[in-house]
Amino acid sequence: MGKLLLGLLLGLLDFNITVGNCVLGLLPDFVGYHIIRQGAEELEDKSSYFKMIQPIAKVMFIVTAVRYALNALGLYAILGFVGTLIDFAILLVMFIVTYRIVQGVEEIEKTYKISLVGDIMRQAWWIRTVCAVVAYVALFIPDLLMIGVWASILSSVWFLIVFLQSKRLYVEKFGEE
Repeated sequence: MGKLLLGLLLGLLDFNITVGNCVLGLLPDFVGYHIIRQGAEELEDKSSYFKMIQPIAKVMFIVTAVRYALNALGLYAILGFVGTLIDFAILLVMFIVTYRIVQGVEEIEKTYKISLVGDIMRQAWWIRTVCAVVAYVALFIPDLLMIGVWASILSSVWFLIVFLQSKRLYVEKFGEE
């Protein structure tokens, strides 16, 4: 679960350096998707949901690597609104990936009759999803933008904290990262 946590950290949090139209992501999504795929591969014997994540993560590795390169070269900005739609589609896929992770954790809980705080993780997932959508809608309502951005960041951090707790419980039970 350690790789999933690291991959989620890279995939859910964005820190960028911007110079003109060039944007260099300090926590690249494509690396996050690669690590998520590896983590899901390690857990596929515990839940079928982790097997479902792997092909999505492979495709998203490529998509987000291309976006990263275009951003770094300053070419992504010329896409304008289409780029915003692509980013929204990438966000929707991350919703699916994180939801499958939550389902996988819940399936492990059920199969092994243990608690990995799956119920809290599901709540954190819902709140994070709503906050991320509000942040995207706020792009078109400038007065709400800062509220949406902060809500999205804080809810992502909360989801990661809950996942960290789940990882700790998993390691206690199975002794594997």
